[in-house]
Amino acid sequence: MPYSVNKKDGTLLVTVNDGSVNTTASSIGLIGRGVTNYGEIMAENLVWMVENFANSTAPANPLNGQIWFNSTQKKLYVRSDGAWKLIGAVSVAASGPVGAAEGDLWWDESNNKLYGWDSGTNSWILIGPPSAGIAIDSTLNNTAGSFGINLSPGPGQLIIVIVNGIVVAAWSNQTYTTAAYANLNGVTVTINGANITVNLPASFPFGIGKGCNLATNISGNAFIGTSTSSLYADIAERYKTDSELEPGDLVKLGGNNEITKTDKDLDPDVFGVISKRPAVQMNAGAGEDDTHPYVALTGRLYVKVEGKIQKGQRLVSSSTPGVARGVLLAEAKKNLFAVFGRSLQDKNNDDIGLIECVVGSK
Repeated sequence: MPYSVNKKDGTLLVTVNDGSVNTTASSIGLIGRGVTNYGEIMAENLVWMVENFANSTAPANPLNGQIWFNSTQKKLYVRSDGAWKLIGAVSVAASGPVGAAEGDLWWDESNNKLYGWDSGTNSWILIGPPSAGIAIDSTLNNTAGSFGINLSPGPGQLIIVIVNGIVVAAWSNQTYTTAAYANLNGVTVTINGANITVNLPASFPFGIGKGCNLATNISGNAFIGTSTSSLYADIAERYKTDSELEPGDLVKLGGNNEITKTDKDLDPDVFGVISKRPAVQMNAGAGEDDTHPYVALTGRLYVKVEGKIQKGQRLVSSSTPGVARGVLLAEAKKNLFAVFGRSLQDKNNDDIGLIECVVGSK
């Protein structure tokens, strides 16, 4: 009578009929009752299991957990979730093996790269150097802990470190210039040890070595050194204000903080003018423009005035908050402390407007 063959977990594998040998339910022959000459079949089953089905091709009808020795590769595989997985070694193939689990490794023999399986993304993740963007030299010196990178169009030994999309470091074993690696329209950068020299076109040349020589102009967030020219024309310092100010406002010392708008005519406490782009920015770290605006103490800039003004006329505060006016010489002599500067242009209407003036001149 037929009998059932169960797997270790108790599930039914197959029912074998009397007088038959089942060869489709597994990789071995399952013998039914009454089969003659069954000794050969049993002996072959045992030999195949002992040698782990050694062959150049995988056994047919495998079961999960079955072992197969690949006689061509000389490697062991285990059957898992419908795929053969390499045991104790890196899978070598032109494409990633199927049925991978966390921690599995695969050597891409087509591109000579090592990958690890990430179950979080269900994908093979490249291990080691980037897969694109740079070309590694033909040899990799692991002993010395270094490798070369080919930079087109010119060869060079350069390693660039990028963190969150920002270049934070670069190393080179030789002097190189940007002209060899990038077309910057006449700009060349030469790096040799601790010395860096930048050569720009004639309209903006400068060099960086132990010092900096300026031919025309340069701007930045901060500068420490000696400059011989400037784009703007006033010297200003940050002061804390008690109200919102804008460029051109006339201010005095006082108020709830350090400065406030002038609010009376001929104010002897007049201090300076709010500057938009000072040439020299003192006390720059004190705050931002909304809380600590720059106050021009000397130099030329635009100031708010009302009424008609003649070029060269002396300027004092008016009764309008933050606004200046012109003053005649006789009145200026009587109120010398109220004069904060002189006009550099004419104004021919009575409206409030901006004119260029020089601060600090009596």
